[in-house]
Amino acid sequence: MHWEALIVIGGFALILGAVLLVPGLWWARRKARSNPVVGSIKVTRAGYIGFAVFVAVLLAGFSAEHWAQGSKLGLLIGLPGAKLVFLLLATGAGWLIERSLAAKGIRFTAVVPRNDV
Repeated sequence: MHWEALIVIGGFALILGAVLLVPGLWWARRKARSNPVVGSIKVTRAGYIGFAVFVAVLLAGFSAEHWAQGSKLGLLIGLPGAKLVFLLLATGAGWLIERSLAAKGIRFTAVVPRNDV
């Protein structure tokens, strides 16, 4: 296994997450000011587990061409545009899994009512 590749890809993923956090927080605060909610949104334990699994799947998939060079997945992910397709498929699968778990009562987020209202 190429640890250098794993460290570089993981580092870029963390940097990209930090870069996307700033506009995401700006957008969320703007939406919250324009549409106040009687409560706040809290990430549940299932949400933390779900998000961690999603990030792990993305990290494993994007680095598959380095840690599984001879496998079909490693060769496939190395093709041009394959990482974008993998990202779209993983996002779609994650959304479907989250929706199916929500239908069974397992929520990734929950609304917590405010005490000052």
